[in-house]
Amino acid sequence: MYLYKYIMNNIEKQNLNLASKLEPKSVFTYFAHLCNIPHPSGHNKQISDYLVSVLKPVAETITVYSNHTVLARIKATKGCEKKTSVCLQAHCDMVPAKGYSSKHNFEKDPIQIVQKKGFLYANDTTLGADNGIGVAYALAIATDKKIKHGPLEILITTNEETNMQGAKEFPARTLKSKYLINLDNEETDTCCLGCNGGTQIEFTTKFTRKADKNLNSYLTISLEHGAGGHSGNQIRWKIVNAIKMMFSLFKFVQEKANVALVDINAGHVSNAISSECVATIALNKKDVKIATKILNDMFALIKKEFFQREANMIMTIKSAKPKYLPISLKDSNSIIDAINCSFNGVYSLDENCKIANGSSNLGIIETQQGFIRSTYLLRSAFEVCKRRIRSQLISAFYGTKTTHKITDDYPEWTPVIGNSVLQAKYSKIFKKFFNKNLTFSVTEGGLETGVLTKKHPGMEAISIGPDIVACHSNTEHVDIKGVGLIYKVLLETLKNI
Repeated sequence: MYLYKYIMNNIEKQNLNLASKLEPKSVFTYFAHLCNIPHPSGHNKQISDYLVSVLKPVAETITVYSNHTVLARIKATKGCEKKTSVCLQAHCDMVPAKGYSSKHNFEKDPIQIVQKKGFLYANDTTLGADNGIGVAYALAIATDKKIKHGPLEILITTNEETNMQGAKEFPARTLKSKYLINLDNEETDTCCLGCNGGTQIEFTTKFTRKADKNLNSYLTISLEHGAGGHSGNQIRWKIVNAIKMMFSLFKFVQEKANVALVDINAGHVSNAISSECVATIALNKKDVKIATKILNDMFALIKKEFFQREANMIMTIKSAKPKYLPISLKDSNSIIDAINCSFNGVYSLDENCKIANGSSNLGIIETQQGFIRSTYLLRSAFEVCKRRIRSQLISAFYGTKTTHKITDDYPEWTPVIGNSVLQAKYSKIFKKFFNKNLTFSVTEGGLETGVLTKKHPGMEAISIGPDIVACHSNTEHVDIKGVGLIYKVLLETLKNI
């Protein structure tokens, strides 16, 4: 226990030491403090308490809601009292994704920050720059009396990465601000003005385990070190979904041999493209050699197909002695066929915005006692598109012992381009600092802005942020220089709005 505490304390000190050498120092120091506090989705109290400790001394009023969302109102700095009120909004939870071999405990351990070639990474886990950098921006501005700004509302929500609970439960018409600046965008050169809505759907497929003398050998197959990524912004990328790939491999083997599932597990959250998957199968001893060859041959071909981003992905095959009997061959065939047929990836593209306007991601699969649960996240700017994808998924499970339920749903943010003072101001200041035109965009991902603007009619909103790459994966990283540049543009916008 003493050694564990020593190691964790040392990581916390290293994080703060690294942050002290980066600019803007205040932003990176707050970010390091956030990294030192465990804050995966669903575990918000500790991080919320920290936010209150920072904001309470400088806030005119502060409110903490039952879900640990924090709203602080900050007075205008001297001479800016007549400026229009602006809300800076971010979320304090992070996606808890890690490498297959990582021992990191997201509920107890600090995130270890690593600097590489102008970027910040974490040590084989998600970094939490999504949306820790946005929270750090808000804290740095709220606590620096030298920064010129009008009245501010700092809204830090919770559980955005799972069900947008903080935004959904936030009382309508509570914000007084005319302008909302969401700090959850992940591209330096763009200003986001819209996003897809999302539906999370769970399928529970029952099975029966059954001893079979013809299925007398067991193999454990592990897919590791995939690229992973954000199931919204990166769904169009050439990235392997490790869960779907595993079922493809099963089907290749089934061309030559009977295969029964024993168990399969992968993924932590539905909004991340799974980079790891582990499964155990049962087959006849005489088929082990040919099955192993098929697995290796097909994996090599898939690696060639996805060569651009999956150079680090590996597959291991080991003989196993499982604790459980295999799932009956009949049930195994049904499950393998259903999930192999289930839709995953881009469903439709928007020709104007060049984004996935409909998509599905199989983010989680887990074997429980008597059933397998698979969780998908569907995205689109159109409700009818989400419903089409949902119906296609339901059809894939037809004939199996499957039930389904919708476990989350959130609205789209419909873009309104032009006729906005906030857009015009930010665009002009961006060009001043970057010497190039700003690009307005719509994201495949989900943003709380859609929820909040519907609760505050007439509010103008934009979403901004620095380049954050491979969000929701253990290779997530943020551009250090971009953090500083966006911060400068944000400060100048607040000064001139």
